[in-house]
Amino acid sequence: MNGVDNGNDEFGVWFRNSAGEEGLSLPSLAKGWKYEGWVEFDGKTLSTGTFSKTNVTDDGNFYKGSGGTVPAFPGEDFLVIPSQVPLTGITLPAKVTGKKVFITIEPFQDNDPAPFFIRPLVKTAGITTGSENTVIMDTFTEVPSGRVTRPN
Repeated sequence: MNGVDNGNDEFGVWFRNSAGEEGLSLPSLAKGWKYEGWVEFDGKTLSTGTFSKTNVTDDGNFYKGSGGTVPAFPGEDFLVIPSQVPLTGITLPAKVTGKKVFITIEPFQDNDPAPFFIRPLVKTAGITTGSENTVIMDTFTEVPSGRVTRPN
């Protein structure tokens, strides 16, 4: 986990490895589903964006500001609050160190701003940041299941 700009790595999470290449290994999802990255800040979650492939930029990057470049993998720098994003209870820039970072599988088109319950990867970010301090996320081996019934 690491930001793009030197000197502010503690404010970002990027799903890459220490060589600067894609860092997630996730299966392709069926049509109608996407992955979404999240960081939990004191009980409130911010999305890093949704994505279908791990080797391209996600559709987020709302909080990075106008400077810097966006790497070719999912992630986010939590530096500024854009005017088009209503946000209360979180002050940016916000450090991701010691925060819960996770990936969900979301229905697409999903208009709910909250994380979906299917979470294949989760980890608390370490207190040391930078590309040389990558964090291995924990996988959930239990596959969620459910049953839907409807009245006749």
